[in-house]
Amino acid sequence: MKKMSLIIAALFVSLSAQAVNHVGQCVMPKSSVQKDGRLAVKPIVVKASPKDKEGKVESKLWTMSIVGQDGAMVQVVEAESKKPIGWVQFKDLELQEPRNCNL
Repeated sequence: MKKMSLIIAALFVSLSAQAVNHVGQCVMPKSSVQKDGRLAVKPIVVKASPKDKEGKVESKLWTMSIVGQDGAMVQVVEAESKKPIGWVQFKDLELQEPRNCNL
């Protein structure tokens, strides 16, 4: 019985560890629909490295792929061209269907 509970605990830990890794996912900046029906993109701060204090503010609507992660920061590239964009807070992004990155 003790072995069984250890196996279940180990399985739970390994599954939850995988859930936090966002590498390979398709994302875009968070957005909202305005009253006139247009999409309003919320600005994101793009940094050169995850440890930088400041970065540049971007308000573009683009699909991105996550290629790296350092805590709450993720490294993103443009989905189509794979051109590096930089590091952004994951909380400023929303997940997209993979088909949006595989154009």
